[in-house]
Amino acid sequence: MAISKLFIVSLVASLLVFHLVEADQKVNSNQADRLYSWEKYRLWRRVQC
Repeated sequence: MAISKLFIVSLVASLLVFHLVEADQKVNSNQADRLYSWEKYRLWRRVQC
């Protein structure tokens, strides 16, 4: 019984860590997209002038 309880706790903890890491990666990709669009905007402005 104690072993299964420990197993469930470790499973939940690993799932939680996985979700946190996934959310962090999404935030990082959003920042990269923003940076990319900003660079594109700067290039476009340079071409316009």
